[in-house]
Amino acid sequence: MPNRKLGIVREWMFEHRYPVFLGSLMLFFILPDILGVLFNVEVSFMTLFSIVVLASVFLVHISERGFVLQIGLVFFLVILELITSRMQNNRHVNLILFLLLGIYFLAITVFLFKDLFNRKTVTWQVIVGAFTGYFLIGVLGFFLLSFIEFADPGSLSVGIESARDVRDIFYFAFITMTTIGYGDIAPVSDSARSSVILIGLVGQFYLAIVMAIMVGKFLSQPISSNDSDIN
Repeated sequence: MPNRKLGIVREWMFEHRYPVFLGSLMLFFILPDILGVLFNVEVSFMTLFSIVVLASVFLVHISERGFVLQIGLVFFLVILELITSRMQNNRHVNLILFLLLGIYFLAITVFLFKDLFNRKTVTWQVIVGAFTGYFLIGVLGFFLLSFIEFADPGSLSVGIESARDVRDIFYFAFITMTTIGYGDIAPVSDSARSSVILIGLVGQFYLAIVMAIMVGKFLSQPISSNDSDIN
């Protein structure tokens, strides 16, 4: 009976995987302000990001055995994140963490895009999934830039200082993807500059190509009887 209930919960979470994952990202963005303003509590960046990692479990629908292995991997990553939040000055631990998280979320992103492209119809959940994919590009950019910064300190600069705070790197990855570019953080090393160009190009490519495909699928959907009556 408990296994059946767990199976029902798992199926429900997978069916609503895109809203659940996007909700975890939104919570990740607003939770620091809520905790800080209302309760005067400061939680480390990587601890909060663990919420996003846990929610990513349901983005991939795999066999029972594969699901258990994925759960084990996710909990390993979360534990490593918690350890890293206590060892922020350990460069080697940070390199390992961002490399593993980058590979994991790259696989998740590939599964998500494959699922979106295989959809025949566009529903509200598919639209949320497409928006989630855009967020994932920013997350992947964050892992790439974090790995570069910890491998070669000083690759990103905030004024005259190095961008060693992962919050700065996360912010920079997203404003680069959206091509906002306030100029408060700048790439210094060649690898950082090349990565910034790549993130910006992929972000614009996503908006131009992937979203166009979603719109094309939506327009090619058969008109329902209700819609025809209205017209």
